[in-house]
Amino acid sequence: MLDINQPDLIDSNFTESNNLTYLSERGDFLINWLLKNEVINDERILTFGHSQGGTEAIRVASINIHVTDVVILNSAPFGRSQHAANNFYLQYLLGEIDFKTYLERQKQIYKYIEDAKNPAENLKTFPISNKNILDFQQHAFTDMMKTEANIFYVTGTRDIASFYVDQVIIDATLKGKINIRGKIFEDTEHSFFKVEPSGEVNYEIDFWDEVFEDILEWFDGNDE
Repeated sequence: MLDINQPDLIDSNFTESNNLTYLSERGDFLINWLLKNEVINDERILTFGHSQGGTEAIRVASINIHVTDVVILNSAPFGRSQHAANNFYLQYLLGEIDFKTYLERQKQIYKYIEDAKNPAENLKTFPISNKNILDFQQHAFTDMMKTEANIFYVTGTRDIASFYVDQVIIDATLKGKINIRGKIFEDTEHSFFKVEPSGEVNYEIDFWDEVFEDILEWFDGNDE
């Protein structure tokens, strides 16, 4: 519950519900409710999400047969920890951290997963109920393979998610899923703001219009 005497704390109801299982089941329920009450029809149903929302969007598509199209923006297709590990390795390659620091962070990630898998033995670190931790370690790529929906995976070159575009498309194609497309926007970060040559993010310039134009073109193309 929300403690009004501690306004900076996160509502415990939100914390307990912030897991992939609950959020995807809620999305699945909503689609079915809208269909049942004839608010929408099942001709075209798109799920759409950015970052964590993209992971939720593809999970909903994997459990709801009515979803025809999915847009995933700058999400982690192979789990949050793999996302973090690759980001630390990139920092090492760029000279932002030394190799010793990278190895320390790599070790911390491994321990984090081990502790989360055995919460009863690590109560000081994790509560017994830690579904919100482990759910987002799951591979969204697995969900991509479970759905027949068309998939559009979009990233910015300055987001670690761009590392996965080729792997996602190639692996999906090898597994027989060809209705999947990737797009990378140059010099944009996690929220598609422009990154200057200096490395600074320019929050006065974003590429959301271009992102949505490409999404609409892709979506319309799927209807041909």
